[in-house]
Amino acid sequence: MFADADVDAYVLKAPTIAAYYNGIEVTPGVTMNGENVVTEATADLCGMQAVLEIAGKTQGLDYEEFFGAFANLWGQVVQEQALPSLLIDTHTLNNQRLNVNAQMFGPIYEQLGVQEGDGMYLAPEERINVWGPNA
Repeated sequence: MFADADVDAYVLKAPTIAAYYNGIEVTPGVTMNGENVVTEATADLCGMQAVLEIAGKTQGLDYEEFFGAFANLWGQVVQEQALPSLLIDTHTLNNQRLNVNAQMFGPIYEQLGVQEGDGMYLAPEERINVWGPNA
């Protein structure tokens, strides 16, 4: 069902992904549980990586429109009282699905001009790719 290399890539990256999510503060003093969301977060990262590889082969793709549509898909306002139940879910919060996935890949930097000092900036050595030449 899965290629051995894919399983190996996941096993090697899962702790890194979990640790990254553990560092995300969702409200003052409350952080994500990376171990709880690692499987879904990895699926999100892999999905975004696959879509961006396909998008990169599309001439004239409007990345601003692409990321805007992605933001509209996952945009959500969460009441603070809902956080306890959302934080035990195995899915990341929608704003992390948007922000973390976007900031892991070059097009948001190259096409939208995100640079060091911007809120969405993540240094290249901190970006997580599960497979491929940058993994």
